[in-house]
Amino acid sequence: MYKAILFDMDGTLLNSDELVLKIYKELTTKYPPKTALKTIQKDELLAKSYLEVIHMLYESEHDFYLSSVTNLHTEYKNIYLKLYPQTLSFLMRLKKEGYLLGLVTSEMKNIAYEELKLMGIDRLFDAIITFDDVKKPKPHAEGLLKIMKQLHVNPDEVLWIGDQKSDGLAGKSASIHSGLIARKKKKREIESSFDFIFSSYQDILYHIVQNAHPLTLVMDKPSLNIIQFTDLHLMNDEKDHKTFHLMDHIIHKHQPDFIALTGDQTMSPHAIMLYQSLRDRMETYSIPYSYIFGNHDTEDGVTHKQINQIMKTSKNLLFKNSPSSLGYSNYVIEVRDLNQNLRWLLFMLDSHIDQTYVIDQKATWGYGSLSYRQLDWYKNTIKYYTIKEHRIIPSMVFMHIPINEYNDSNPKSVNFIGEKNENVSSPPISDGFFDVVKSLKSTQAIFVGHDHLNDFSFVNDGIMLAYGRVSGYYEYAMPGFPKGARIITLHQETFETSIDIYSET
Repeated sequence: MYKAILFDMDGTLLNSDELVLKIYKELTTKYPPKTALKTIQKDELLAKSYLEVIHMLYESEHDFYLSSVTNLHTEYKNIYLKLYPQTLSFLMRLKKEGYLLGLVTSEMKNIAYEELKLMGIDRLFDAIITFDDVKKPKPHAEGLLKIMKQLHVNPDEVLWIGDQKSDGLAGKSASIHSGLIARKKKKREIESSFDFIFSSYQDILYHIVQNAHPLTLVMDKPSLNIIQFTDLHLMNDEKDHKTFHLMDHIIHKHQPDFIALTGDQTMSPHAIMLYQSLRDRMETYSIPYSYIFGNHDTEDGVTHKQINQIMKTSKNLLFKNSPSSLGYSNYVIEVRDLNQNLRWLLFMLDSHIDQTYVIDQKATWGYGSLSYRQLDWYKNTIKYYTIKEHRIIPSMVFMHIPINEYNDSNPKSVNFIGEKNENVSSPPISDGFFDVVKSLKSTQAIFVGHDHLNDFSFVNDGIMLAYGRVSGYYEYAMPGFPKGARIITLHQETFETSIDIYSET
Protein backbone atom coordinates (compact mmCIF):
# COMPACT_ATOMS: atom_id res chain seq x y z
CA MET A 1 0.00 0.00 0.00
CA TYR A 2 1.31 3.43 -0.92
CA LYS A 3 1.95 5.97 1.83
CA ALA A 4 3.63 8.70 -0.22
CA ILE A 5 3.04 9.97 -3.77
CA LEU A 6 6.05 11.79 -5.23
CA PHE A 7 5.94 14.08 -8.25
CA ASP A 8 8.21 15.67 -10.75
CA MET A 9 7.15 19.28 -11.32
CA ASP A 10 7.58 20.61 -14.88
CA GLY A 11 5.62 18.63 -17.46
CA THR A 12 3.98 16.57 -14.72
CA LEU A 13 2.03 19.05 -12.58
CA LEU A 14 2.99 22.35 -14.20
CA ASN A 15 2.42 22.93 -17.89
CA SER A 16 5.65 24.86 -18.34
CA ASP A 17 6.89 23.65 -21.73
CA GLU A 18 6.00 26.87 -23.53
CA LEU A 19 7.61 28.97 -20.80
CA VAL A 20 10.88 27.00 -20.80
CA LEU A 21 11.21 26.95 -24.59
CA LYS A 22 10.37 30.66 -24.79
CA ILE A 23 13.13 31.47 -22.27
CA TYR A 24 15.73 29.47 -24.19
CA LYS A 25 14.70 31.01 -27.49
CA GLU A 26 14.92 34.55 -26.11
CA LEU A 27 18.23 33.82 -24.33
CA THR A 28 19.96 32.34 -27.38
CA THR A 29 18.61 35.05 -29.70
CA LYS A 30 20.06 37.75 -27.48
CA TYR A 31 23.26 35.85 -26.63
CA PRO A 32 24.25 33.43 -29.43
CA PRO A 33 25.49 30.15 -27.87
CA LYS A 34 28.47 28.01 -28.77
CA THR A 35 26.13 25.05 -29.27
CA ALA A 36 23.06 25.80 -31.39
CA LEU A 37 19.77 25.49 -29.52
CA LYS A 38 18.22 23.44 -32.33
CA THR A 39 20.86 20.70 -31.88
CA ILE A 40 19.58 19.89 -28.38
CA GLN A 41 16.56 17.59 -28.25
CA LYS A 42 13.37 19.11 -26.89
CA ASP A 43 12.97 16.37 -24.24
CA GLU A 44 16.47 17.15 -22.97
CA LEU A 45 15.74 20.87 -22.77
CA LEU A 46 12.60 20.17 -20.74
CA ALA A 47 14.13 17.52 -18.47
CA LYS A 48 17.31 19.30 -17.39
CA SER A 49 17.77 22.29 -15.09
CA TYR A 50 18.51 25.78 -16.42
CA LEU A 51 22.08 25.46 -15.11
CA GLU A 52 22.64 22.21 -16.99
CA VAL A 53 21.26 23.61 -20.24
CA ILE A 54 23.27 26.84 -19.90
CA HIS A 55 26.40 24.71 -19.63
CA MET A 56 25.36 22.78 -22.76
CA LEU A 57 24.70 26.00 -24.69
CA TYR A 58 27.59 28.15 -23.53
CA GLU A 59 30.00 25.56 -22.07
CA SER A 60 29.81 27.61 -18.92
CA GLU A 61 27.60 28.12 -15.89
CA HIS A 62 28.30 31.84 -15.81
CA ASP A 63 26.09 33.77 -13.43
CA PHE A 64 25.42 36.24 -16.25
CA TYR A 65 23.39 33.72 -18.26
CA LEU A 66 21.64 32.44 -15.17
CA SER A 67 20.67 35.98 -14.22
CA SER A 68 19.28 36.48 -17.73
CA VAL A 69 17.20 33.31 -17.39
CA THR A 70 15.83 34.53 -14.05
CA ASN A 71 14.85 37.87 -15.58
CA LEU A 72 13.18 36.19 -18.56
CA HIS A 73 11.32 33.86 -16.18
CA THR A 74 10.00 36.86 -14.24
CA GLU A 75 8.91 38.48 -17.52
CA TYR A 76 7.10 35.48 -19.01
CA LYS A 77 5.93 33.27 -16.12
CA ASN A 78 2.50 34.93 -15.79
CA ILE A 79 1.90 34.53 -19.52
CA TYR A 80 3.06 30.99 -20.21
CA LEU A 81 3.00 29.08 -16.91
CA LYS A 82 -0.14 27.18 -15.93
CA LEU A 83 -1.31 24.07 -14.12
CA TYR A 84 -2.54 21.10 -16.06
CA PRO A 85 -6.35 20.79 -15.71
CA GLN A 86 -7.52 19.18 -12.44
CA THR A 87 -4.05 19.38 -10.83
CA LEU A 88 -5.26 21.22 -7.74
CA SER A 89 -8.29 18.99 -7.13
CA PHE A 90 -6.15 15.90 -7.76
CA LEU A 91 -3.54 16.89 -5.17
CA MET A 92 -6.20 17.92 -2.67
CA ARG A 93 -7.95 14.56 -3.11
CA LEU A 94 -4.69 12.75 -2.31
CA LYS A 95 -4.16 14.92 0.78
CA LYS A 96 -7.71 14.22 1.91
CA GLU A 97 -7.09 10.48 1.49
CA GLY A 98 -4.12 10.82 3.85
CA TYR A 99 -1.20 10.39 1.47
CA LEU A 100 2.09 12.20 1.97
CA LEU A 101 2.98 14.35 -1.03
CA GLY A 102 6.52 15.06 -2.17
CA LEU A 103 8.11 16.95 -5.05
CA VAL A 104 11.48 16.20 -6.67
CA THR A 105 12.40 18.64 -9.41
CA SER A 106 15.44 19.59 -11.48
CA GLU A 107 14.33 23.21 -11.23
CA MET A 108 16.41 25.63 -9.19
CA LYS A 109 15.05 26.29 -5.71
CA ASN A 110 14.12 29.96 -6.09
CA ILE A 111 12.29 29.36 -9.39
CA ALA A 112 10.61 26.16 -8.17
CA TYR A 113 9.17 27.77 -5.04
CA GLU A 114 8.16 30.83 -7.02
CA GLU A 115 6.25 28.73 -9.54
CA LEU A 116 4.58 26.53 -6.93
CA LYS A 117 3.42 29.59 -5.00
CA LEU A 118 2.19 31.31 -8.15
CA MET A 119 0.12 28.20 -9.00
CA GLY A 120 -1.23 27.95 -5.45
CA ILE A 121 0.02 24.44 -4.67
CA ASP A 122 3.18 25.13 -2.64
CA ARG A 123 1.59 24.27 0.74
CA LEU A 124 0.24 20.92 -0.40
CA PHE A 125 3.65 19.22 -0.30
CA ASP A 126 5.11 17.63 2.79
CA ALA A 127 8.63 17.77 1.35
CA ILE A 128 10.30 19.37 -1.67
CA ILE A 129 13.69 18.57 -3.21
CA THR A 130 15.08 20.93 -5.87
CA PHE A 131 18.20 21.08 -8.02
CA ASP A 132 19.97 23.06 -5.30
CA ASP A 133 19.38 20.27 -2.73
CA VAL A 134 21.35 17.52 -4.48
CA LYS A 135 24.82 16.95 -5.83
CA LYS A 136 23.57 14.57 -8.52
CA PRO A 137 20.28 15.53 -10.23
CA LYS A 138 17.99 13.13 -12.08
CA PRO A 139 18.46 10.56 -13.56
CA HIS A 140 20.45 9.89 -10.39
CA ALA A 141 18.32 8.67 -7.47
CA GLU A 142 19.76 11.07 -4.87
CA GLY A 143 16.73 13.37 -4.78
CA LEU A 144 14.27 10.50 -4.42
CA LEU A 145 16.31 8.79 -1.73
CA LYS A 146 16.63 12.07 0.15
CA ILE A 147 12.91 12.85 0.10
CA MET A 148 11.97 9.30 1.17
CA LYS A 149 14.25 9.74 4.17
CA GLN A 150 12.54 13.03 5.03
CA LEU A 151 9.09 11.46 4.73
CA HIS A 152 10.13 8.30 6.63
CA VAL A 153 8.83 5.91 3.97
CA ASN A 154 10.24 2.73 2.48
CA PRO A 155 10.66 2.20 -1.29
CA ASP A 156 7.68 -0.17 -1.50
CA GLU A 157 5.43 2.52 0.07
CA VAL A 158 6.10 5.08 -2.67
CA LEU A 159 4.63 5.89 -6.09
CA TRP A 160 6.73 8.30 -8.17
CA ILE A 161 5.15 10.20 -11.08
CA GLY A 162 7.15 11.90 -13.85
CA ASP A 163 7.09 12.69 -17.54
CA GLN A 164 10.65 12.24 -18.84
CA LYS A 165 13.07 9.34 -19.27
CA SER A 166 15.31 10.79 -16.55
CA ASP A 167 12.37 10.51 -14.10
CA GLY A 168 11.87 6.84 -14.95
CA LEU A 169 15.57 6.04 -14.63
CA ALA A 170 15.71 7.81 -11.27
CA GLY A 171 12.75 5.74 -10.07
CA LYS A 172 14.42 2.49 -11.12
CA SER A 173 17.66 3.49 -9.38
CA ALA A 174 15.69 4.22 -6.21
CA SER A 175 13.83 0.87 -6.49
CA ILE A 176 10.40 2.52 -6.26
CA HIS A 177 7.21 2.19 -8.29
CA SER A 178 7.32 4.75 -11.10
CA GLY A 179 4.49 6.00 -13.29
CA LEU A 180 4.69 7.97 -16.53
CA ILE A 181 2.03 10.64 -16.96
CA ALA A 182 1.54 10.45 -20.73
CA ARG A 183 -1.16 12.87 -21.76
CA LYS A 184 0.09 12.35 -25.30
CA LYS A 185 1.84 9.35 -26.81
CA LYS A 186 5.45 9.21 -25.63
CA LYS A 187 8.50 7.69 -27.27
CA ARG A 188 8.99 3.99 -26.58
CA GLU A 189 12.31 4.65 -24.84
CA ILE A 190 10.53 6.95 -22.37
CA GLU A 191 7.62 4.55 -21.73
CA SER A 192 9.98 1.62 -21.13
CA SER A 193 11.75 3.57 -18.37
CA PHE A 194 8.65 3.42 -16.15
CA ASP A 195 6.71 0.65 -14.44
CA PHE A 196 3.29 2.12 -15.21
CA ILE A 197 1.79 4.39 -17.87
CA PHE A 198 -1.04 6.75 -16.93
CA SER A 199 -3.03 8.85 -19.38
CA SER A 200 -4.58 11.15 -16.80
CA TYR A 201 -4.80 12.03 -13.11
CA GLN A 202 -7.98 9.94 -13.02
CA ASP A 203 -6.00 6.88 -14.03
CA ILE A 204 -3.43 7.55 -11.30
CA LEU A 205 -6.15 7.90 -8.67
CA TYR A 206 -7.81 4.68 -9.77
CA HIS A 207 -4.49 2.85 -9.53
CA ILE A 208 -3.79 4.24 -6.05
CA VAL A 209 -7.27 3.73 -4.59
CA GLN A 210 -7.73 0.29 -6.16
CA ASN A 211 -4.49 -0.97 -4.66
CA ALA A 212 -5.23 0.62 -1.29
CA HIS A 213 -8.64 -1.07 -1.03
CA PRO A 214 -8.58 -4.20 -3.19
CA LEU A 215 -11.59 -6.39 -3.85
CA THR A 216 -10.82 -9.79 -2.36
CA LEU A 217 -12.11 -13.36 -2.52
CA VAL A 218 -10.97 -15.93 0.04
CA MET A 219 -9.90 -19.34 -1.22
CA ASP A 220 -10.70 -21.28 1.96
CA LYS A 221 -10.16 -24.71 0.44
CA PRO A 222 -7.75 -26.17 -2.15
CA SER A 223 -9.84 -24.81 -5.05
CA LEU A 224 -12.22 -21.93 -5.87
CA ASN A 225 -15.38 -22.74 -7.80
CA ILE A 226 -16.76 -20.11 -10.23
CA ILE A 227 -19.96 -20.04 -12.25
CA GLN A 228 -20.10 -17.81 -15.31
CA PHE A 229 -23.63 -16.78 -16.26
CA THR A 230 -23.82 -14.78 -19.45
CA ASP A 231 -26.45 -13.03 -21.57
CA LEU A 232 -29.35 -13.36 -19.14
CA HIS A 233 -31.28 -10.87 -21.29
CA LEU A 234 -33.90 -10.18 -18.64
CA MET A 235 -36.80 -8.51 -20.49
CA ASN A 236 -39.68 -8.34 -18.02
CA ASP A 237 -41.59 -11.28 -19.46
CA GLU A 238 -42.24 -14.95 -18.69
CA LYS A 239 -38.79 -15.97 -19.93
CA ASP A 240 -37.19 -14.21 -16.95
CA HIS A 241 -38.70 -16.83 -14.61
CA LYS A 242 -37.05 -19.61 -16.63
CA THR A 243 -33.72 -17.81 -16.44
CA PHE A 244 -33.95 -17.47 -12.68
CA HIS A 245 -34.90 -21.15 -12.32
CA LEU A 246 -31.80 -22.06 -14.35
CA MET A 247 -29.62 -19.95 -12.05
CA ASP A 248 -31.18 -21.48 -8.93
CA HIS A 249 -30.57 -24.99 -10.21
CA ILE A 250 -26.95 -24.53 -11.32
CA ILE A 251 -25.98 -22.61 -8.18
CA HIS A 252 -27.55 -25.27 -5.95
CA LYS A 253 -25.80 -28.01 -7.92
CA HIS A 254 -22.29 -26.52 -7.96
CA GLN A 255 -22.22 -24.48 -4.73
CA PRO A 256 -19.91 -21.82 -6.22
CA ASP A 257 -17.57 -19.56 -4.29
CA PHE A 258 -18.01 -16.78 -6.86
CA ILE A 259 -20.42 -15.88 -9.68
CA ALA A 260 -19.41 -13.84 -12.74
CA LEU A 261 -22.16 -12.16 -14.77
CA THR A 262 -20.53 -11.36 -18.11
CA GLY A 263 -22.81 -8.83 -19.74
CA ASP A 264 -26.21 -8.29 -21.30
CA GLN A 265 -27.95 -8.92 -18.01
CA THR A 266 -30.87 -6.98 -19.53
CA MET A 267 -32.13 -5.75 -22.89
CA SER A 268 -35.21 -3.77 -22.01
CA PRO A 269 -36.61 -0.30 -21.35
CA HIS A 270 -37.40 -1.75 -17.91
CA ALA A 271 -33.70 -2.26 -17.15
CA ILE A 272 -33.87 -0.32 -13.86
CA MET A 273 -36.56 -2.59 -12.45
CA LEU A 274 -34.91 -5.69 -13.87
CA TYR A 275 -31.55 -4.87 -12.31
CA GLN A 276 -33.34 -4.40 -9.00
CA SER A 277 -34.82 -7.88 -9.41
CA LEU A 278 -31.42 -9.29 -10.34
CA ARG A 279 -29.80 -7.64 -7.33
CA ASP A 280 -32.47 -9.04 -5.01
CA ARG A 281 -32.07 -12.50 -6.55
CA MET A 282 -28.30 -12.46 -6.15
CA GLU A 283 -28.67 -11.46 -2.50
CA THR A 284 -30.65 -14.61 -1.77
CA TYR A 285 -27.65 -16.76 -2.71
CA SER A 286 -25.28 -15.09 -0.21
CA ILE A 287 -22.41 -15.73 -2.65
CA PRO A 288 -19.87 -13.10 -3.79
CA TYR A 289 -20.54 -12.03 -7.36
CA SER A 290 -19.50 -9.46 -9.95
CA TYR A 291 -20.84 -8.15 -13.20
CA ILE A 292 -19.64 -6.39 -16.31
CA PHE A 293 -21.70 -4.56 -18.90
CA GLY A 294 -22.59 -5.93 -22.31
CA ASN A 295 -23.64 -4.10 -25.44
CA HIS A 296 -27.39 -4.24 -24.62
CA ASP A 297 -27.55 -3.30 -20.92
CA THR A 298 -27.96 0.44 -21.49
CA GLU A 299 -30.42 0.44 -24.35
CA ASP A 300 -33.50 2.68 -24.27
CA GLY A 301 -31.81 5.52 -22.40
CA VAL A 302 -30.82 3.63 -19.24
CA THR A 303 -27.37 4.72 -18.05
CA HIS A 304 -24.47 2.78 -16.56
CA LYS A 305 -24.56 5.16 -13.61
CA GLN A 306 -28.22 4.38 -12.87
CA ILE A 307 -27.51 0.65 -12.94
CA ASN A 308 -24.45 0.99 -10.71
CA GLN A 309 -26.49 3.01 -8.22
CA ILE A 310 -28.89 0.08 -7.91
CA MET A 311 -26.28 -2.65 -7.72
CA LYS A 312 -23.97 -0.96 -5.22
CA THR A 313 -26.52 -1.57 -2.44
CA SER A 314 -25.88 -5.31 -2.78
CA LYS A 315 -23.98 -6.78 0.19
CA ASN A 316 -22.42 -9.61 -1.82
CA LEU A 317 -21.31 -7.58 -4.85
CA LEU A 318 -17.63 -7.17 -5.70
CA PHE A 319 -17.47 -4.18 -8.04
CA LYS A 320 -15.57 -0.93 -8.52
CA ASN A 321 -16.43 2.03 -10.67
CA SER A 322 -13.59 2.78 -13.04
CA PRO A 323 -12.92 6.18 -14.65
CA SER A 324 -15.38 6.76 -17.47
CA SER A 325 -12.41 7.05 -19.82
CA LEU A 326 -11.79 3.33 -19.25
CA GLY A 327 -15.42 2.25 -19.42
CA TYR A 328 -17.93 1.45 -16.70
CA SER A 329 -16.85 -1.97 -15.44
CA ASN A 330 -13.07 -2.39 -15.21
CA TYR A 331 -11.64 -3.75 -11.99
CA VAL A 332 -9.61 -6.61 -10.58
CA ILE A 333 -10.39 -9.06 -7.77
CA GLU A 334 -7.69 -10.67 -5.66
CA VAL A 335 -8.06 -14.36 -4.76
CA ARG A 336 -6.17 -15.11 -1.53
CA ASP A 337 -5.82 -18.25 0.52
CA LEU A 338 -6.37 -18.47 4.28
CA ASN A 339 -2.76 -17.44 4.87
CA GLN A 340 -3.36 -14.28 2.82
CA ASN A 341 -1.12 -15.52 0.00
CA LEU A 342 -2.22 -14.08 -3.36
CA ARG A 343 -3.18 -16.95 -5.69
CA TRP A 344 -5.12 -15.44 -8.59
CA LEU A 345 -6.29 -12.17 -10.10
CA LEU A 346 -9.71 -11.95 -11.76
CA PHE A 347 -9.99 -9.10 -14.28
CA MET A 348 -13.41 -7.73 -15.21
CA LEU A 349 -13.21 -5.63 -18.40
CA ASP A 350 -15.69 -3.41 -20.22
CA SER A 351 -15.74 -4.29 -23.94
CA HIS A 352 -18.12 -1.36 -24.64
CA ILE A 353 -20.86 -1.46 -27.29
CA ASP A 354 -19.58 -0.63 -30.75
CA GLN A 355 -17.19 1.70 -32.53
CA THR A 356 -15.91 2.75 -35.93
CA TYR A 357 -12.71 1.21 -37.27
CA VAL A 358 -10.59 2.38 -40.17
CA ILE A 359 -9.93 -0.56 -42.49
CA ASP A 360 -8.30 -0.02 -45.88
CA GLN A 361 -8.80 3.71 -45.33
CA LYS A 362 -12.55 3.22 -44.96
CA ALA A 363 -14.69 3.80 -41.86
CA THR A 364 -16.13 0.43 -40.83
CA TRP A 365 -18.65 -0.32 -38.09
CA GLY A 366 -17.82 -3.07 -35.63
CA TYR A 367 -18.52 -4.37 -32.14
CA GLY A 368 -16.72 -2.71 -29.24
CA SER A 369 -13.16 -3.46 -28.19
CA LEU A 370 -10.73 -2.46 -25.45
CA SER A 371 -9.14 0.99 -25.68
CA TYR A 372 -5.42 1.67 -25.40
CA ARG A 373 -6.11 3.18 -21.98
CA GLN A 374 -7.65 -0.08 -20.81
CA LEU A 375 -4.60 -1.93 -22.11
CA ASP A 376 -2.38 0.44 -20.11
CA TRP A 377 -4.51 -0.15 -17.00
CA TYR A 378 -4.30 -3.92 -17.45
CA LYS A 379 -0.51 -3.71 -17.93
CA ASN A 380 -0.16 -1.40 -14.93
CA THR A 381 -2.11 -3.79 -12.71
CA ILE A 382 -0.19 -6.90 -13.78
CA LYS A 383 3.11 -5.07 -13.29
CA TYR A 384 2.03 -3.72 -9.89
CA TYR A 385 1.32 -7.20 -8.55
CA THR A 386 4.42 -8.68 -10.20
CA ILE A 387 6.62 -6.10 -8.47
CA LYS A 388 4.77 -6.39 -5.16
CA GLU A 389 4.71 -10.20 -5.05
CA HIS A 390 8.12 -10.76 -6.74
CA ARG A 391 6.48 -13.20 -9.14
CA ILE A 392 3.91 -13.30 -11.92
CA ILE A 393 0.44 -13.89 -10.47
CA PRO A 394 -1.82 -16.10 -12.64
CA SER A 395 -5.00 -14.38 -13.76
CA MET A 396 -8.30 -14.78 -15.61
CA VAL A 397 -10.13 -12.19 -17.73
CA PHE A 398 -13.92 -11.86 -17.98
CA MET A 399 -15.45 -9.61 -20.64
CA HIS A 400 -18.54 -9.59 -22.85
CA ILE A 401 -17.54 -9.20 -26.50
CA PRO A 402 -14.94 -11.68 -27.80
CA ILE A 403 -11.63 -10.28 -29.02
CA ASN A 404 -10.78 -10.71 -32.69
CA GLU A 405 -8.48 -13.66 -31.96
CA TYR A 406 -11.53 -15.86 -31.27
CA ASN A 407 -11.72 -16.07 -35.06
CA ASP A 408 -8.58 -18.23 -34.94
CA SER A 409 -10.69 -21.10 -33.61
CA ASN A 410 -10.77 -24.27 -35.66
CA PRO A 411 -13.50 -26.82 -34.82
CA LYS A 412 -11.32 -29.56 -36.32
CA SER A 413 -8.44 -28.82 -33.97
CA VAL A 414 -7.70 -31.29 -31.17
CA ASN A 415 -7.81 -28.48 -28.58
CA PHE A 416 -11.26 -27.22 -29.71
CA ILE A 417 -14.01 -28.15 -27.24
CA GLY A 418 -17.70 -27.25 -27.43
CA GLU A 419 -20.14 -25.85 -29.96
CA LYS A 420 -19.71 -23.25 -32.69
CA ASN A 421 -23.09 -22.53 -34.25
CA GLU A 422 -22.56 -18.97 -35.44
CA ASN A 423 -19.77 -16.71 -36.63
CA VAL A 424 -17.71 -14.96 -33.97
CA SER A 425 -19.20 -11.48 -33.40
CA SER A 426 -15.94 -9.74 -32.57
CA PRO A 427 -14.39 -6.43 -33.57
CA PRO A 428 -13.24 -6.58 -37.21
CA ILE A 429 -9.58 -6.07 -36.26
CA SER A 430 -7.39 -6.89 -33.26
CA ASP A 431 -7.29 -4.29 -30.50
CA GLY A 432 -3.83 -5.45 -29.41
CA PHE A 433 -5.04 -6.92 -26.13
CA PHE A 434 -4.09 -10.50 -26.97
CA ASP A 435 -0.51 -9.47 -27.75
CA VAL A 436 -0.32 -7.68 -24.40
CA VAL A 437 -1.71 -10.74 -22.61
CA LYS A 438 0.92 -12.96 -24.23
CA SER A 439 3.77 -10.60 -23.39
CA LEU A 440 2.90 -10.33 -19.67
CA LYS A 441 2.48 -14.11 -19.17
CA SER A 442 -0.12 -13.76 -16.43
CA THR A 443 -3.56 -14.39 -17.92
CA GLN A 444 -4.30 -18.07 -18.52
CA ALA A 445 -7.80 -17.71 -19.94
CA ILE A 446 -10.28 -15.17 -21.31
CA PHE A 447 -14.02 -15.84 -20.83
CA VAL A 448 -16.67 -13.99 -22.87
CA GLY A 449 -20.36 -14.09 -23.79
CA HIS A 450 -22.19 -12.15 -26.51
CA ASP A 451 -22.70 -14.98 -29.04
CA HIS A 452 -25.59 -17.08 -27.76
CA LEU A 453 -24.97 -20.13 -29.94
CA ASN A 454 -21.27 -20.59 -29.19
CA ASP A 455 -19.84 -22.15 -26.05
CA PHE A 456 -16.51 -23.40 -27.37
CA SER A 457 -13.05 -23.07 -25.92
CA PHE A 458 -9.64 -23.47 -27.55
CA VAL A 459 -6.04 -22.73 -26.69
CA ASN A 460 -4.26 -20.03 -28.67
CA ASP A 461 -0.54 -19.51 -27.96
CA GLY A 462 -0.95 -21.13 -24.55
CA ILE A 463 -3.98 -19.01 -23.56
CA MET A 464 -7.50 -20.41 -23.42
CA LEU A 465 -10.12 -18.37 -25.26
CA ALA A 466 -13.56 -19.51 -24.12
CA TYR A 467 -17.23 -18.61 -24.39
CA GLY A 468 -19.70 -19.05 -21.58
CA ARG A 469 -22.94 -20.87 -22.27
CA VAL A 470 -25.91 -18.57 -22.83
CA SER A 471 -27.96 -18.53 -19.61
CA GLY A 472 -30.97 -16.42 -20.64
CA TYR A 473 -33.98 -17.47 -22.68
CA TYR A 474 -34.07 -14.66 -25.23
CA GLU A 475 -33.56 -16.34 -28.63
CA TYR A 476 -32.57 -14.77 -31.95
CA ALA A 477 -31.82 -18.10 -33.71
CA MET A 478 -32.04 -21.87 -33.15
CA PRO A 479 -35.19 -21.87 -30.96
CA GLY A 480 -34.87 -24.29 -28.09
CA PHE A 481 -31.06 -24.16 -28.02
CA PRO A 482 -30.27 -25.51 -24.51
CA LYS A 483 -29.18 -22.95 -21.95
CA GLY A 484 -26.62 -23.32 -19.21
CA ALA A 485 -23.46 -21.88 -17.67
CA ARG A 486 -19.70 -22.31 -17.64
CA ILE A 487 -18.06 -23.80 -14.57
CA ILE A 488 -14.47 -22.77 -13.76
CA THR A 489 -12.40 -24.30 -10.97
CA LEU A 490 -9.25 -22.53 -9.86
CA HIS A 491 -6.57 -24.54 -8.12
CA GLN A 492 -3.47 -22.93 -6.64
CA GLU A 493 -1.74 -22.52 -10.00
CA THR A 494 -3.91 -24.32 -12.56
CA PHE A 495 -7.58 -24.38 -13.56
CA GLU A 496 -10.16 -26.52 -15.28
CA THR A 497 -13.44 -25.60 -16.94
CA SER A 498 -16.52 -27.19 -18.46
CA ILE A 499 -20.03 -26.37 -19.63
CA ASP A 500 -23.11 -27.37 -17.66
CA ILE A 501 -26.28 -27.66 -19.76
CA TYR A 502 -29.51 -27.10 -17.84
CA SER A 503 -32.26 -29.64 -18.34
CA GLU A 504 -35.74 -28.25 -17.77
CA THR A 505 -37.24 -31.70 -17.24
